[in-house]
Amino acid sequence: LIASMFLPFLPMLPLQLLFLNLIYDVSCISLPWDRMDKEYLDEPKKWNASSIGKFMVYFGPTSSIFDITTYLLMYFVICPAVVGGSFHTLDSSQQVIFIALFHAGWFVESLWTQTLVLHALRTPKVPFIQSNATFAMFVITTLGIIVGSVLPFTSFGTELGLMPLPGNYWLWLFATVIAYLALVTAVKKIYINPGHSDKDPGAVGFETERNLNVQVSRFMAEYLQENFAVEIRSNPGSLGNLYQICKDANDWGADLFVSNHFNAGGGDGYEALVYGENRRGLGQIFEK
Repeated sequence: LIASMFLPFLPMLPLQLLFLNLIYDVSCISLPWDRMDKEYLDEPKKWNASSIGKFMVYFGPTSSIFDITTYLLMYFVICPAVVGGSFHTLDSSQQVIFIALFHAGWFVESLWTQTLVLHALRTPKVPFIQSNATFAMFVITTLGIIVGSVLPFTSFGTELGLMPLPGNYWLWLFATVIAYLALVTAVKKIYINPGHSDKDPGAVGFETERNLNVQVSRFMAEYLQENFAVEIRSNPGSLGNLYQICKDANDWGADLFVSNHFNAGGGDGYEALVYGENRRGLGQIFEK
């Protein structure tokens, strides 16, 4: 939509979009044969359809950023360098080449990013390093990327209005894909610890502090899982001391560690203890 407002031509032709979606949809066929990370299956998850809307508020603009950078790169750098000038300085035949090259660049970039992001979204871990898809998903998505990348160099690609891409385009593409995956992967990982354990119930009154900690921690995890990767130890009795709990959080790669407690010393309200003055804002966020 943004590109259509400023470009003197369509960023991609309808037939090109249809073929792009065909390749991507075939790649998505492999998803039922994928497997989830073992940690994700430790506890049941509650499906909440509203989380899709919240996810798109974050993911949509993130994807658009790299679409826009590709538009700028193709229109102001690569296409003028290959054709021999900016679009408005070219004659009609050169403009046809300019447009075909632009279409090819955006076609390939779109296919790479929307296919590879499947590997990033399927896990809160670092894709291809900490977590890998099944062989079937890896092969099918890789074949989809290969087909789309080779397409501009074929006669069928020419019929679609595409043309071969120059060598320097691929260097920019690799940089764009790495930055895109890094941004998508940079989702905060929150480790929630229900204070105390089965062996140490904490304060005891009308209810044990331990049970209340577990209930609040589960509610917190359910809410945060809509937008963050969350790890919760509902039964940390096997983790014998605070050192082991903190080590478990660090081994998981947590960006934030939260331990819930209920005090029994009288009074009411909320109290947040944070490590370091510069983290005061975190306590205020959780209080809200």
